[in-house]
Amino acid sequence: MINFGIKLWSSNSIDAFTNARKLVNKNIFQCLEVYHNAEEKLDFQKLEVVRGLPVNIHNTNNLGWHEFILNQEQLDIWGKTLHMADFFESNYIVVHPGANHTIKSFEKELSKIDDPRIILENMPGLDRSNKLMYATTMEELKELKLKKDFCFDFEKAIKAAHRHNVDYKLYITRCINEIKPLYFHISGGDKDSSVDQHLHLWDSNFDIKWIREQLETVARVKNVTLIFETPKDGDKLNTDIKNIEYFKKI
Repeated sequence: MINFGIKLWSSNSIDAFTNARKLVNKNIFQCLEVYHNAEEKLDFQKLEVVRGLPVNIHNTNNLGWHEFILNQEQLDIWGKTLHMADFFESNYIVVHPGANHTIKSFEKELSKIDDPRIILENMPGLDRSNKLMYATTMEELKELKLKKDFCFDFEKAIKAAHRHNVDYKLYITRCINEIKPLYFHISGGDKDSSVDQHLHLWDSNFDIKWIREQLETVARVKNVTLIFETPKDGDKLNTDIKNIEYFKKI
């Protein structure tokens, strides 16, 4: 079975959280992922609106976390991410492996925050500032799989495949078979660019129907979660719903 979900930020309005709860109650989607926006103070009164629903956490990826070289400032941020995960009784905390690491340098940083709920996200060929990322090659992903399970992002995988000049369908198939993720992200983008984009699915030029078929194959043998990281149009979350419907019907 595929459990569908959307991504909210901790800084989104209370109306967005209220509408998300209503949509889960209506079974439009089944779960949420909440990104810790560390640039704003956490408002647990607002977060209480979706407490009790299936909620996983996405750690911040700015304020030094983009590099994944962790000093006391980042460790203080991490403490607040853990507070969120405890508050929601989350199963997973999604963490970006950062930029320009080796397995040894990554292990050193991971040891500072290690938690059994951490899952690592594969990275695009280039971030939005054209920075080279870690966790983009099959070799890197297989090394990291020995440490942690994965949140597999389809759009980022396509961007990494373009960066390394490999067929994205082959790359995705290998990732699914060899790192065996059970938690997924999806958004739209240009398959002929290495830069992360997060567009609507209908603004893409890659084969979303094929991706759905791969995910449905995985879901026949185990439950999987698919989080939509597509653009928002406001608190009513209408485009989130449209992207989910598009994915189901294409």
